[in-house]
Amino acid sequence: MKQIINTDEDKCRGCFKCVGVCPVGEANIISVDNGVQKIRIDSQKCIACGACLRACPYNARYYNDDTELFFDDLEKGEPIALIVAPAFITNFSNWKGILAWLKTRGVSTTVNVSLGIKICTWAHLRFIERNNQAALITQPCPPIVRYIEKYCPELLDKLSPVLSPILCTAVYLKKTLKLPEKIAALTPCPAKADEFKKSNSVSYNVTFQRLADYLKAYGISIPEDDFEFDDITVASGQAHMTLVGRPETTMRLMGCIGFIDSRIKLENTKSQSDVYNYLDLVTREKNMSFPVLLDALNCIGGCSNGVGGRSKKPDSHYMIDIHNVDAEISDSEQMYLFAIFDYILELNDYFPSHSFEECF
Repeated sequence: MKQIINTDEDKCRGCFKCVGVCPVGEANIISVDNGVQKIRIDSQKCIACGACLRACPYNARYYNDDTELFFDDLEKGEPIALIVAPAFITNFSNWKGILAWLKTRGVSTTVNVSLGIKICTWAHLRFIERNNQAALITQPCPPIVRYIEKYCPELLDKLSPVLSPILCTAVYLKKTLKLPEKIAALTPCPAKADEFKKSNSVSYNVTFQRLADYLKAYGISIPEDDFEFDDITVASGQAHMTLVGRPETTMRLMGCIGFIDSRIKLENTKSQSDVYNYLDLVTREKNMSFPVLLDALNCIGGCSNGVGGRSKKPDSHYMIDIHNVDAEISDSEQMYLFAIFDYILELNDYFPSHSFEECF
């Protein structure tokens, strides 16, 4: 497994603040070098939640992503399509100018995950209908998936088989639209690298913070510019629907945990560790009531506050992100869109167990 988070041992002072916030204490290895305590990371146990990145007062923890490789390959003329996470808009005030500039650097196609979110929703509904199964934990958050795989294996049968919205977007671009380019994803999450590697669908995880660092390091000033995401067309015979890839309105109540069609009530979480405590509780309490669909996220406030992002918002008990009200579609339009999906998409393509080799 790729080590995403690392320790700069020259900066580490062994203050134990990283251990204090880590939901998996055993992921930290304590040693003494020349009389100074150092705390390293066990990559086999780390879930890449990033809590230590925020907690370390000496900046001794850092993460790796693919930003430099992404720009190097663009310079070489490598054709690359870009999927943009919706949180990009809340992290960069001049997001249009940045995406327009990336086009000038060689990005061939730029889409957000609007359609991928709808495909992900459709796939969950169809899976639940066909398998008469409820109580699923969704997979948009790699640290949550890692934690379940490593420390709550009893919940594996509740882990949804449906890919995350970004990967659903990538599969659609490759499988349905036959896009030949490599794909990069612009995300606020370093841990997405693990998800992308497992699926072999996205070649580059470019985090918001590393993109900002790159622009600063090379003295790149981004002017205000107009920009529109590339259209994604869903067609079936003479019927078609064009979804402009603009961020859609999302409203989600959460601390770290959001419930969709929930049969239970849970107080909003107040710290990052609460979501892992909840998963532990569900594991121990076999008769505990469980939501129909659990959207468990690592970061307080949701992905807009991802550890690879630039948002410095204080911890919040809830998040309501309104990006673009006009991008919403009505229930009847959604039913129509899902009917088209039934006709043109293969449900199994959107499960992580599906082999991607034939798509690339």
